[in-house]
Amino acid sequence: MVSPGASESQIEEVAFIVDPGSSQIPASAQTKLRDVAAALAQNQAARLEIRVFSPSKSHSQSNARRLSLSRFLAIRDFLTNQGVSEARIDGRPLVSEPNELNADRIELYIER
Repeated sequence: MVSPGASESQIEEVAFIVDPGSSQIPASAQTKLRDVAAALAQNQAARLEIRVFSPSKSHSQSNARRLSLSRFLAIRDFLTNQGVSEARIDGRPLVSEPNELNADRIELYIER
């Protein structure tokens, strides 16, 4: 999905998997996040959309949304500590299906 007014060629996608039930940023993802912060520093007009997915388990969509929100806040804090302005970061805490492949994942979209 592309933001209104943007063309797909202006979007760079980065994704990684997180540990089920955890809001901690995996060490393997921190390098990717530093690269995203560097890309945003090079282009002050660029924006970032973060889509955070957590699976819902029987009747717990609200818990899944809270976990997604916690994950988003951890990523936003990491990026702001790298010098990215909060005003350039949009977040979407989402719920995935429990049996969905890579149900615990983070997708980052840099719009240039």
